[in-house]
Amino acid sequence: MSTTQNVSLQVYAPDGTPISPAVSREHLLDLARGAYERAGTHLERGDIDIELAEVADKAACSLLRDRWNDDFPIAAYVELLTAVAALRAVFGFDPTPTAREVTDWSEKLGEHLVGLGQVRCGVGMSWWQVGQVPVQRARSVCSSRTTW
Repeated sequence: MSTTQNVSLQVYAPDGTPISPAVSREHLLDLARGAYERAGTHLERGDIDIELAEVADKAACSLLRDRWNDDFPIAAYVELLTAVAALRAVFGFDPTPTAREVTDWSEKLGEHLVGLGQVRCGVGMSWWQVGQVPVQRARSVCSSRTTW
């Protein structure tokens, strides 16, 4: 067990109120660009928004595709979608869904399609099979992507 104290980076005013850090958005975007550069991808500041949106889109499609596979760990998609949503919030970009929001949407879509009669939940059809409907829809929507 570690006895190291947790060092807070929060700065406080003399009256005890926290002071917001003064970090420019441009500096944060340059840090993100630096991470992409280390991975061999050159991006301009204006490209970060699109890149993060595409990462979230690919991860959401992959989550829907692979979430029923017992042998595939979906934790990576869950963490990736959360990290991208957090980064987009820090940068002030439009939000992208987290894994919870993606799976909730998928389940609601499946229930909605059953209610519309577009999918039959007949004798011998499990709710797992009904849950596959959004996955099949996602595959048809995302079929042109290189992530498959």
